[in-house]
Amino acid sequence: MVLYLSATGDTKYVAELLAKKLGDESLDLIKRIRNNDNSVIRSKKPFVICAPIYVSYIPIFLKDFLSRQKFAGNRKVYFVFTSGGGHSGAAGAAAENIVRRKNMLFMGYADVAMPNNYMALKFIPAPSEEKINALLNDARYTILRTAHAIAQGKKIRTRHITYAESLATKALADFWKKHMQPSKAFYTTDKCIGCGKCVSVCPLNNIVLDNGRPVWKASCAHCMACIGNCPVEAIEYGSITQTKPKYNVRKYTGKNSNSSGTALLRRSGFVSLRPVDNFYQSSLFFPMPVVLVSTLTDDGKTTCGPYSLIAPFYVAGKDYYAFMLECRNSSNTAQNLIKNKKCVINFLPDDGGIFKECVRLGWPGDTPAEKMKDFAFHLEEGHRKAEDPAGAYPKVISEAVQAVECTWVDTLDGAQDDMPLAENADHYELEKYHDFNGITSPYGAHFVLKIEKILMKQKYRDAVVNGVRPADFPPLPVDYGYRDSKNFWYHKHSRMIPELLPQRQTTLSSVRYAADRLQTDVTFTDAALERIANVPRIFLPTVLKGCVKWAEENNVKVIDVKEMEIINDKRSKEKS
Repeated sequence: MVLYLSATGDTKYVAELLAKKLGDESLDLIKRIRNNDNSVIRSKKPFVICAPIYVSYIPIFLKDFLSRQKFAGNRKVYFVFTSGGGHSGAAGAAAENIVRRKNMLFMGYADVAMPNNYMALKFIPAPSEEKINALLNDARYTILRTAHAIAQGKKIRTRHITYAESLATKALADFWKKHMQPSKAFYTTDKCIGCGKCVSVCPLNNIVLDNGRPVWKASCAHCMACIGNCPVEAIEYGSITQTKPKYNVRKYTGKNSNSSGTALLRRSGFVSLRPVDNFYQSSLFFPMPVVLVSTLTDDGKTTCGPYSLIAPFYVAGKDYYAFMLECRNSSNTAQNLIKNKKCVINFLPDDGGIFKECVRLGWPGDTPAEKMKDFAFHLEEGHRKAEDPAGAYPKVISEAVQAVECTWVDTLDGAQDDMPLAENADHYELEKYHDFNGITSPYGAHFVLKIEKILMKQKYRDAVVNGVRPADFPPLPVDYGYRDSKNFWYHKHSRMIPELLPQRQTTLSSVRYAADRLQTDVTFTDAALERIANVPRIFLPTVLKGCVKWAEENNVKVIDVKEMEIINDKRSKEKS
């Protein structure tokens, strides 16, 4: 259960979004606090207590309420703090102390930065709309990460708070409560309609109506609920708030917010950016691989050029698999592919020296001899050469973690007649350019590269065949291209994090229905069909047809568990 205390709506917004992501219910604590209601709160799921931060601490009245409150059911307790700075000070230590005194399990706390809504100090400016939208956008990601950790039952990492820091912060909070929270400065303007909203939202019952106008008593927490929730913005605090906008998160996230497309863009923080040439690096942050493509020169030597605009192209449903390479058509790589049609895509590991060499090799205009003169890597023959010793094939880079030997499919898109550039020409001038293969523009080229061989270092090959763990992934960098007219940028390899696929098991009757619709003499036992009950429904016919195809090829009439195990092992055997 998600419990929350919220004055101007920030913490309520966080709590309700958390509850939605966790599939749990939320409970507003203000009514309980106002009524001194400490009846037992029960929950089968962990308790998640969402609270604002007042002067680097839990609101004193909330701390006192939680200390008295009784909980039953689940013993795990998480805290989520909201604040204008995104830091909860010593609140985490206070929360842990409350939980441990109840003999419950403290699972840590998360900090969510929200717009600063404290309006009663001159030196704290009201946040701009741009700042508010940016903070709310970032907060959503923090909330989603927190919900993910809670759903998995993980402890949330917490900052260590020293005993001295905890004492000092508690003392400051007590001092602030006693000396810095006078309520006599609150008043209403002539806009007041006497609706009593301020009375109902005050967590300490500190406001009463007198002749239809609110009067503030002495027990004020300076939570700003009255100012933030006044429907006509009639409440002020001295002269400090007169020029400040009255903040309430519902203006930006709730039913009263503008739901037009433009407003939605403002709330999410997006602004438009015009795409220009080389948009992937000039108008986007586009993550790309770092590869060196080996090709053959006119004299049969291997030369290498760095590329990042390469992606899987044909991945299923064809007689072959293929990559798509996009490059400048006057480059050595493009010209060599047009002439010799063979290449190797070498995936290099994460290393600053390796990336530096890739950048050097990418300088436009250098001849293959100039590029390869001080080549920092080692070259070796690939498997195609081993199978065809008389053939001419580009070599593989020994330092690569994996390499893909390919052949350009020049017959696609009528590219078989493409010719090398004329001598001294730096681009093509054709009457017509291809759509997706060969010379596609005066300066661009695309190459559909049929995969002939996938070569991989032994440890990574074993991981692909047998299943991966985080440590089994190769350390591959991510390239972000040429920027600021000066640098190539890349991101270093970090740790791999697995995300468990949600299980949506199809009923056996549904799998049986799909199997019975196949036009075949091959039948399935119930036990065999149970093995594929986790397959998404949209893929089920394809999986069943694959099983039938195997059965027909092997003269099998009935597929049982034993046959399903053989079929499941088939892909692993094909890889190896």
